[in-house]
Amino acid sequence: MAARRSGGAVAALLALGAAWGQSPPLAPLRFSHRLHLEGARAACADCHAAASASVKAADRNLPSSASCLRCHDGRRAARVDAGPLDRVILAARQIRFNHKLHLSLGNVAPVLAAAIDQGKHFEPSASLRFQLETKDACLACHRGLHHTEAATPANLPRMADCVVCHDRIDPPFSCRKCHVEESRLKPATHTTDYLGRHSHLRLDKPSCRVCHGVGFRCMGCH
Repeated sequence: MAARRSGGAVAALLALGAAWGQSPPLAPLRFSHRLHLEGARAACADCHAAASASVKAADRNLPSSASCLRCHDGRRAARVDAGPLDRVILAARQIRFNHKLHLSLGNVAPVLAAAIDQGKHFEPSASLRFQLETKDACLACHRGLHHTEAATPANLPRMADCVVCHDRIDPPFSCRKCHVEESRLKPATHTTDYLGRHSHLRLDKPSCRVCHGVGFRCMGCH
């Protein structure tokens, strides 16, 4: 990956460090997916190399400091203090996911797009359909990263994406196929009172289908 940085400020800092015979000062670590994917033309695997062999959601697939310093060495790109990356503590994962298996399937973006076109995607939107026009297998699920400065949960896959293929929804029996035992799956709104009044509520049935499937069963809640 040959990261390109524009602007004279960074070049001036590097030149100043060289003139004094010193290492250039460290730049603060601010990561922009847009800059790296669009500006530097980096591939996802350049930073997330471990993802292709990852078989568990709990695997550490974050970039290592070494992967950053391959480009941010003070010559090709500004030096950064990437050490904190190696000390990041990951939050406990609530799902089971095998990156290696899913990446072996190739780019699933056309599959998700077809589901939207056929009315089979439970959370379709114009922006989602547009973002699926990609040849990058990673961006099929981690959408919008090439336009964002800071990744958020909005760039993670949605359950509605998963059930396009994993469409046998039979709660509570099917939940543990993807969610770990410790997962708290029931939304806070689903109190005993809520369940008792559900026949009188104007429910958003399309959003219910993501967890409950097209055919609702009493066993799924009671």
